[in-house]
Amino acid sequence: MVDSDPVNKASDPDEAVEALVHTFATATPPRQPAWKKWVKSHQILVAISFLATLVVVATAIIATLVINYHKPSLGVETLDLPLNSKQVATLSRGLNRKITSTPTVPQVQAEVHSELTLTTGATPQSTQDVAQSEKLFAMVASGSINAFLTPSSNLAVASGNKLLTPIAEVVTKQQMQELSDKNLLLASDGTTTHELGTKGANKAVAIALDRTDVWKQINGPKDAVFIFANVQKGKELPRVALAYFAGISAPNTRTNTH
Repeated sequence: MVDSDPVNKASDPDEAVEALVHTFATATPPRQPAWKKWVKSHQILVAISFLATLVVVATAIIATLVINYHKPSLGVETLDLPLNSKQVATLSRGLNRKITSTPTVPQVQAEVHSELTLTTGATPQSTQDVAQSEKLFAMVASGSINAFLTPSSNLAVASGNKLLTPIAEVVTKQQMQELSDKNLLLASDGTTTHELGTKGANKAVAIALDRTDVWKQINGPKDAVFIFANVQKGKELPRVALAYFAGISAPNTRTNTH
């Protein structure tokens, strides 16, 4: 006997599965998002962009490492000096930069400019000039050795002369004695100069910084020499310039630390 009941026929498990498979097979596939289509059709461009991003990130990391390694030569110096609060305040004012230090590790961090131009007026004792002078000595005390001084009329140096380049060098007691023995330091009254070199038309002047008032005020390192280079040969730095820029006291009030 043949079963012709459609209900029973439709309830056959095999036929139900076939019908389900047929439905899914003939159904419209789900719509793919536009961005997926774009990525699929531009796979090469996506790969190149990804590699370029990796290169940029790697370059940034390398550049950061290089900058941190060469920070002192890029204008930021880390100083390891036994400074007290007064000295830190002096340097902070002179450099016009915030200086941070810790009691346990006396490490001072300050941004030190590679150049400082000082233009003195007719009255060296003016407020602006005094502030500039303090800044110059603060830079010297901090270890910056490239501060430039612009000659002017009150220095009695011709306007056509080269710049005076003050350089701070901390030397040993033996080197200080050698400089003194060879008459390469300024005379005690600050009126004469001695040649450190005779190259071309230039000579240099050395000042024992720890014998000056300014250096004592900031408690600068001992045995420090302040060298003015590129002074025209045959010219003397006048007393007023030495008193202003080196803080030299009168001979009878001066204390010789050596």
